[in-house]
Amino acid sequence: MMLLDWGVLKYFKPYNTVDNWGDPDKMDSELLMKLDDLREFVGMPIFVTSGYRDGDPKEHGKGVAADVVCPNLSILDFYLAAERFAFRGLGLYPHWSWDGIVTGGLHLDTRNLGTRIGTHHTEYKGARWFCYKDESGKQIYTVLNKENLKKHNVI
Repeated sequence: MMLLDWGVLKYFKPYNTVDNWGDPDKMDSELLMKLDDLREFVGMPIFVTSGYRDGDPKEHGKGVAADVVCPNLSILDFYLAAERFAFRGLGLYPHWSWDGIVTGGLHLDTRNLGTRIGTHHTEYKGARWFCYKDESGKQIYTVLNKENLKKHNVI
């Protein structure tokens, strides 16, 4: 379901110089409302680095996903805050940068769990994953758990 009235959102606007919605008119209203609620909860700016992606067959191409950063909050605290809002897809990326500084970020989505549990890790309840870069710079997707977060210095 697409959002017909961006005016109901407190923090996010469809066209600005900060957020990269792709095509804001193709963003899902449930996702936008959850993002707005998350922003209210953390009490500090959240920036959208990627929203709708034309031609993407997965969540971004359906307008139900956004990649976000919260530079003034630790990535672990940001993840824990996002968990409170029942996003159906949540990926943690500690290597993402914002304004030239490594802040880490999250992929958040409102995917339909009835059709596909997860893109990167299917046996986890919902879609939860951890992504890090190996020595060659390749993104590696794995289970989001305490062991992997410790191994990659997130906690």
